[in-house]
Amino acid sequence: MHIEATLNELLGKKLKMVREIERLQFHKKVVLAVSLRILPNVSQGGLFYLNHLRNQFGHQLDYQISETDVINFWSALSEEMKESMRNEYEKAPSIRQKLAACIVAIHLDIHTFIGLIEEGTPIDHLLK
Repeated sequence: MHIEATLNELLGKKLKMVREIERLQFHKKVVLAVSLRILPNVSQGGLFYLNHLRNQFGHQLDYQISETDVINFWSALSEEMKESMRNEYEKAPSIRQKLAACIVAIHLDIHTFIGLIEEGTPIDHLLK
């Protein structure tokens, strides 16, 4: 999963323990990133909801994403995440495209923090 790989990359910038990071469950990776202060606390909601959807697919072979799932996913995103994809989400004609906007918003958020860490830019003021 691309989001998990991106989260692994973010954690790897701080910990340099790639194998150990890859073995952690997704939920623990999110908590670790927030605890290490390399991802804002407000980012957790969207990541946890994405994990919830992934688990639904993993445990129910016939699971179908519903409009309610996508609305709840969008609601779980931080305002910062929503801002990056608000136009695409609101104009998306299908549930699938709205879901994609949610996922891209999370991906962009994590990549923003990877970039800031690589640049050596202080991020404490961005962590809420």
